[in-house]
Amino acid sequence: MLRVAPVLALVASVAAIAPPAHAQSAAAADRLVQELLETQDLKPSDRVWIALPLGEPSARDIAVADMLSEALYARGLTVMGNLSIAPSPTDSYGYQSQLAALKAMGVTKVLGLGQTADLANLKLRVIEIPGGWLKRVRTVDLGDAAMEAPAAVAEPSGEATDERIASGTPRHGVGLQYSSLSGSGATYRHWTESGWGFQIAGIPALSFANNRTEGFVNLGLQGMHSFLKTDTLRLYTLLGIGALYRPNVMHSRFDPGSNSTVTQTGDAWDIGLAPGLGMDYRVFDRILLTGALGYTFSRQSFSAEAPTYAYSPGFTLGTMIEW
Repeated sequence: MLRVAPVLALVASVAAIAPPAHAQSAAAADRLVQELLETQDLKPSDRVWIALPLGEPSARDIAVADMLSEALYARGLTVMGNLSIAPSPTDSYGYQSQLAALKAMGVTKVLGLGQTADLANLKLRVIEIPGGWLKRVRTVDLGDAAMEAPAAVAEPSGEATDERIASGTPRHGVGLQYSSLSGSGATYRHWTESGWGFQIAGIPALSFANNRTEGFVNLGLQGMHSFLKTDTLRLYTLLGIGALYRPNVMHSRFDPGSNSTVTQTGDAWDIGLAPGLGMDYRVFDRILLTGALGYTFSRQSFSAEAPTYAYSPGFTLGTMIEW
């Protein structure tokens, strides 16, 4: 005789412990929205349109859109509605006319859903309005509580590249700059999620011909704090320190005692401290123009002579690639 009751009781207890699939998907959708906010692919002020896959929307498409809408509402974002939208800016006039209509409605971001047949590998596109720039392509898992890491980033053409990034907000940058505030030459920069950052710049230009060292070494360090950031513009305060070293410099001065000009050779140092305001302007997806204005308070010294002190306005101009 089969003992059915204990087996049924065991199945019932497992079912009671396991969360419903919808609850797991809703939790995954909530985490997805939270991560998009943390990487600044979405902002709390965004007005979001959810774009369904092309064609007649299925019940599954609508269910996924509703689930994302609930997660967006829970995080304080505004959901404007949903429709089927062309997959990339390379498509025809129909896509551009849809972008114009969304812009007129005040939409700032579009979340484009891929085919919902496989929720464990759902493609999600984050599209910037205006412009229709494909800001991010992700593969997400809404079938359970797990989610995969960000996939490829896409260019404005809509074609995915092989680049993989850790977040939507670039943290690192390299470039070139000229600066009388905090060092000229090759530049490395790093931003933290809290809006603080630092930058190192420098260039060695020395020659060692005829057993004589000539040229200069320029080094600089800069601390920064961002107080305004948009998709194309960042404003920040800065405090920089720079040093310019020149070996074997010839220096002439008038000597009242001998009533003649005296020429000396020695090492020259120029060390400065510079507060200021900086600005980054994004001209392309990862390319910035950088600039800053400030005042430099400097100490200048030559060999054994007494140092002199000065202050003067200064500026920075440069370009940078971020990732």
